[in-house]
Amino acid sequence: MFNRTPVDPGFADAGFPGLVKRISPAVLCLIFLVASSTSLDFRSELCKKPPKIDTAFFQNATALAGRGRAASFVGHMRGIQSADRCQPNRFCDIGNSGAFCRKDVYGLKTFCTIALAFLMLCALFAPQAFASETPPGTPSGIPWSDLDGFIRDYVESYIGITTPGASIAIVQDGELVYAEGFGFASAAGDMPVDARSTVFEWGSISKLFVWVSALQLAEQGKLDLEAPISDYLPDSEMPKLQYDEPVTMLHLMNHSAGFEEYVVHFFAESGEDVLPLSEFLVKFQPRQAYPPGRVVAYSNFGTALAARIVEIVSGQSYDTYVKEHILGPLGMNDTVVTIANDADWAKIRDRQAVGYVSPEEGTFIETGYVFMSLYPSGAMNGTAVDLAKFAKALLARTEEDNVLFNHLETLALLYTATHSPGPLTPGIAHGFWEYQGTYRSYSHSGNTKGFASNFHVVPDAGFAAVILTNQVGETAISHGLMDALLTDPAENRHSLPLDPQIEYNGTFLIARNTNHTFTKMYYHFLPLSVEPDFERQQLTIRFAGNSARYEQIGEGEFRLVGAAPEFLHMKNIRLVTDGSRITGIQAPFSDYVPANIPTFLVATWTAAVLVLVVCMAVMVVVYLAKRKRSDQPLGSYAAILLLQIVLFANTAWLAVKMLGNPYRPMDELLVHIILAVGSGILTIVAMLWAVIRAVRTRSWRKVPFVSTVIAAVLFQAYVVYWRFYWF
Repeated sequence: MFNRTPVDPGFADAGFPGLVKRISPAVLCLIFLVASSTSLDFRSELCKKPPKIDTAFFQNATALAGRGRAASFVGHMRGIQSADRCQPNRFCDIGNSGAFCRKDVYGLKTFCTIALAFLMLCALFAPQAFASETPPGTPSGIPWSDLDGFIRDYVESYIGITTPGASIAIVQDGELVYAEGFGFASAAGDMPVDARSTVFEWGSISKLFVWVSALQLAEQGKLDLEAPISDYLPDSEMPKLQYDEPVTMLHLMNHSAGFEEYVVHFFAESGEDVLPLSEFLVKFQPRQAYPPGRVVAYSNFGTALAARIVEIVSGQSYDTYVKEHILGPLGMNDTVVTIANDADWAKIRDRQAVGYVSPEEGTFIETGYVFMSLYPSGAMNGTAVDLAKFAKALLARTEEDNVLFNHLETLALLYTATHSPGPLTPGIAHGFWEYQGTYRSYSHSGNTKGFASNFHVVPDAGFAAVILTNQVGETAISHGLMDALLTDPAENRHSLPLDPQIEYNGTFLIARNTNHTFTKMYYHFLPLSVEPDFERQQLTIRFAGNSARYEQIGEGEFRLVGAAPEFLHMKNIRLVTDGSRITGIQAPFSDYVPANIPTFLVATWTAAVLVLVVCMAVMVVVYLAKRKRSDQPLGSYAAILLLQIVLFANTAWLAVKMLGNPYRPMDELLVHIILAVGSGILTIVAMLWAVIRAVRTRSWRKVPFVSTVIAAVLFQAYVVYWRFYWF
C-alpha cells in the first residue's frame, strides 16, 4: 500500500547520513553568514580588492541544496570577483550584475539586509532545503494522498481480464513509497500476488543489467565503448559481418549493429537444453542485414553478444559478474539471473508466479517458464521490490547513494543520449530507451512466453516505477498505468500542420525482421501503414489490427494523441522523408523501412500459389491415370508435381506451428528441415531425369512436359524468394 515513509530498510536514508543531508542546506547558509561577517570590515574606509572565492566549493555545496541551484549562486559569487578595484575611500557593494562601488560605509543594517536577501534566495531556489523533500505527487501530477486509490481503481479494473495478477513498486527520492500486489500469481487463485515476495519474469528489462555492467567496466578503463568488438572477441567468436564498418559496444547498446532477428532455438525446453552463451552465439548467428549505425533494429543477439564481451573483459561468467557487482551490492536477494542455474531457481521456485497467454479477454492458458541460452537478454526473475532497488540505485544523487559506479559522472553519462532521432523524439541512452512524459524518463519493457513488464526511472523527478504482470503482451496495466503515472493529461500541447508537399501514404515493415530465414513472409502480413488526415491535421497509423492518431510537433516529428495502450511504446516517432515521400520511420525498439512488396500483392501471390497447388494435384491424378496409355513419361511428371505438393504441405504445417509459437527449438524443426531440403533435392533430380526422358522420347514440346516444368519452376521460385529452404 501507499506509504510516505520507507517500507524497506534498504531504501531509507537513516541515521547520521540522512540527518546530514537534511540539515546541510541550513548549515551552508550559516557558513555564508559567518564568512560574510568576518570578511567585511565595517569600520574600514579603504576599499580593497575582494578576496578570491572558491567557486568549486560553492558548486559542490549548493548541489546539496538542490539540482540546478549552483549555477545562479556561483554566477552571483563570480560577480564579487569581477570587482578588481574600486575608487579610493569607497567600499565594494554586491549587485545582481556584478560589483559596484558605494561611497557610504557599510553598517549593520546593510549587512542584515544582504543576509536576509540571501536567506530568501535560498528559500526560493532550494525549496527542498526548507520544505518537504518529497514532491507533491507523481510526474503526471497525481497527489501522493490519492496514489493508492488511483492505482487500485486502475489495476483492479483489468485484473482477471488482461492478466491474472500484477505487482507494482514505486520509488521517490530514494525511498520505496509504494509496493502492492494485485490479483493472483496463478489463475487458479490460490496465491495472491505480494510485491515483496512474488517472483515474476522480467523479460527484456534484464538487458539493462548488461548495459550497466558494460558501463562499470568502461569506468574502470577495461572497456572502450567505441572500440570495435573485434578488439575483445576472439576470431572464433566473431559474428559473420556483411559490412566493412566495425561494430562497437555503442552499436550494441543502440541496437544499431545491423543484426536481423533469429527466433529458432531462442527458448529451450529445460535448463538441460540451455547451451553455454559463447557456444550459442556462434552456432545461431543472425545475418547482419544493415550497415552499423544506420538502422535501429532491436536485437536479443546483440545484447547477448555484449554480455559475452563483459565475460571476456571481466574474466567472470555473466551470471557471476551480475551477482557480485550489481545484485549483491544492492541487496537484491530475491532476484536470479537465470533459472537454468538449478541452485538459484530453487531459491525462488515456490514463490514464482505462473505465466499465461490470453487468446481472448478473461481467458488464460498457462505457459512454461523461460529457459534461454541468450539469458542476458531476458531471463532474469525477481520481485517488484527487488527491481525497485535497482531503480533506486539509478536515481542516486550523492556519492554515498551511488552503489553501481565509482563516480556520479558515470551515472550521468548513462543518461546521455547515444542515439537521437530528433530534438523532440526520444532515443536511446546507453541501452535505456528514452520516454517522453511530463519529464524525460529512461526505460525498458519486457515480454516472455507468459509475462509482461515495464520499468521507468525519471531522474529529474527522483521517481521510478516498476510494473510486472503474468500475461504475455499485457499492455493495459504495464503500459497504460505507467503512462498515467508519468504523463500529465492536462499538459499543454502544441502541434504543427501536415506538410501538403509530402505524400504521407505508405506501407512499412519493421526493421527487426527475419528477411533471410523461412519466416520472412510473416512480417509482410504485419505491415505498418500511414494515412494522412488533412482535415484534422493528423496521421493515422495502423499496425497489427490496431490504429493510432499522431500530430506533428516538430519537423517530421510526431506525438501520439489517441490510441490503445498497444501504441504507448511508440508515443513519439519521426518520419524520414526525401521532401516528397516517407523513406523511413524512426520509432522506439525498431525503425520501419518501406515495404518492397505491398501486402495485397503478397496476398495475391500466395493465393495464386494456392491455385497452382490445386492444379498440380489435379495434374498428378490425371498423369497417374493416363501414364500406362501414354508414350510420355507421365509418371516422372507426376513425381515432380507430387514433390511440390509435399513441400507446400510441409511449409503450411511449419507456418501454423510457428504462428502458435515462433520460438521453437531446432529439434522440433528437424522434420521440416528434412522434408524441405529433401523435397528440393529430389525435385532437381526428378526434373533432370524428366528432361532427359523428354528429349529421348521427343516429348519435350508436348503439353504435359511444358505444363509440368512451368508449374514446378513457378512454385520453386515462390519457395526460394520467401526462403522456405533457409532455417
